[in-house]
Amino acid sequence: GTVTECGHSSFFAVLDGCIITHPSGPRILPGITRDLILELAAGCSIPVRQRPLRVDELSKCQEMFLTSTSAEILPIVMVDEDRVGTGKPGPVTKSIQAAFARHLSDWLVSDESSDSALI
Repeated sequence: GTVTECGHSSFFAVLDGCIITHPSGPRILPGITRDLILELAAGCSIPVRQRPLRVDELSKCQEMFLTSTSAEILPIVMVDEDRVGTGKPGPVTKSIQAAFARHLSDWLVSDESSDSALI
């Protein structure tokens, strides 16, 4: 089987420094935050591969995180009884969280009278 997404959130894994996420399509709900994460990763020079991730690959992933509008970026540190990587949010996840925070901060201090969208 493959990992596609979670209920109301998008799933990302990090394997050898590269973010892996299932490609958009009929099995993936479109996500505003998901799209932003892909843009932020590119801006941080973090490689992204949109491809199916097999369940048997999960144990090889150094990091995992979920994204949604309400949760923003939520690190996954355990799957079942197994630690993900070191059991703490990893450097790629932290970089994406920092880029997201900068994006949010920039939006908040932008011209409040403009009709610009957050994401």
